[in-house]
Amino acid sequence: MNCLFTWLIGRFFASLYSFFDQILIQKLVPEVWKLNDVYNGQHFSNISVYQRVFNEIFINDSIVKIPNIYFFDNHYYQASVSQPVPIGYFNPDFIKIFGEQIWSETIITLDRNFLSNSINNYQILDNIVLLFKNVYNAQMSGLSDNTSQLSNVSIIARQAVNSLQNVLLIGNAAIYLVPIGAGVYYTKAISYKYEKTGRDIWVMSFWSTLILCLIASLVCFIIVGAEFQRHLIGTTNLSPNIISLLRTNNTQQIVSNINNVDNQSLNGINFTIYPKVILAYDNAMADISAHWADQHSWIYASGFFIIGLFSLLSFMIRSETRNIFVTVASIVANLTNVLLDFIFIKYFSLRLIGGAAASVISWVVNLLLYVGFLMYFNKKQSTWLSFADLFKVKFNIKIIIQIMILGLSSFIRIVSLTVMFLVYNLLLIKVSGQDFQNYHAGSVPLIILFFVALFGISDGGRPLIGYNYTNRHYKRVHSAFWWSLFVTFSYAIISYIIVFFVAKTVLVNLFNFKDPSTTPMVQPIDNADMAQVISESQC
Repeated sequence: MNCLFTWLIGRFFASLYSFFDQILIQKLVPEVWKLNDVYNGQHFSNISVYQRVFNEIFINDSIVKIPNIYFFDNHYYQASVSQPVPIGYFNPDFIKIFGEQIWSETIITLDRNFLSNSINNYQILDNIVLLFKNVYNAQMSGLSDNTSQLSNVSIIARQAVNSLQNVLLIGNAAIYLVPIGAGVYYTKAISYKYEKTGRDIWVMSFWSTLILCLIASLVCFIIVGAEFQRHLIGTTNLSPNIISLLRTNNTQQIVSNINNVDNQSLNGINFTIYPKVILAYDNAMADISAHWADQHSWIYASGFFIIGLFSLLSFMIRSETRNIFVTVASIVANLTNVLLDFIFIKYFSLRLIGGAAASVISWVVNLLLYVGFLMYFNKKQSTWLSFADLFKVKFNIKIIIQIMILGLSSFIRIVSLTVMFLVYNLLLIKVSGQDFQNYHAGSVPLIILFFVALFGISDGGRPLIGYNYTNRHYKRVHSAFWWSLFVTFSYAIISYIIVFFVAKTVLVNLFNFKDPSTTPMVQPIDNADMAQVISESQC
């Protein structure tokens, strides 16, 4: 029973670090990095949103006129003296550039030479892009989930985190293929006092884990290099019918859903550039997310062999009934990760690269603690896990296969999660573009917080039951089995209750989602209510 709860505590802290890791990335990145810098292609990115959008706006002329369309009270209007744009709709810097008359002007004139002096101001670009998006959104029937909205640093970070998790689950699957089975067989060898067999299991498991983790890293490198993660980041699914309508430049039909229209003012307006401008903006945002995700993945995947080896050592050391040390080492490493996340992101402005570097460093800390532990007990000759034996390699393929078969269930479990996330993301992209994918990205940390601990119960119960079964302690086997079920169901119920009551608070206060009950006209992709629904449905 103590062993089971020790596993639960260790895994909970592992999930807690992942939870805080996600919080710090999604919370600190928007605070440290301003949208101006992101749009300008700074911070480890060469993607200039300003240049991409302006190149499409001024593709034919250096001076372009667009109607002043705004959204208010669930309807779209063209501005006029009698119906000006509501106060607060335009950003202050936008008003400074275009003047106070912008509130009531029916047409806004964009001059590339004039705007080039303010090209690094996100408020101006956002308001210009919104004018283009409003014309598109006016064609949608009511408030659709597929309305085209502005992005922000929080959304870019969430999209990046969401896309990289699908790829890195592949590595996590390989990591646990050997260690779990090795822990079970090592426990069995200890119970029968088969020292030579135990030492052989340790050596074979070490090299097998190292090789598999290196292969997993290589696979992830290939996937990242092939820009697979970009395909897992959605943009708004623009309606083909509306795009076709805008390309026809049929003014009367295009403005049919807009109120207070001055038809005469629309003479000479070129609506054919609208789809290009919207797509240029949306694709630039997605490209930045993919770029951030790729940079994180390169660093993270390079450390798979480290996490694989310390995972193997954690199972082997636990098999020697030294559970407390493993739990303490795990907690120390996880706290190190959280601290380094904060330092790298907050003070060194390394964003997702800092998050990946913090993870790898914490793995090294965990591995070094285990190595120091083994060196200490090797001097006392109270462990079979000797590093000197690693160079006396003698593989027994039958034992390796049996070890991998025992770990196969955990491998399939994580592979299934990988496939589920992959299919889920692709369906979200196809059906709803970025909206629900963004909600899912916000809910993932809450899911990790509880699911990893549940996996820890099953992984921890396996060697415990195996050890007692081998020693014919059938009463303890029975007790461990039922306690595992009881703790699992109790933990699952408590987790759902916690998510039900605190999910929205966490999403709003920590993940920068908007609360539509307090923020009128909230952007759909920042809606905390929808993100909470996704969180509850997956717990």
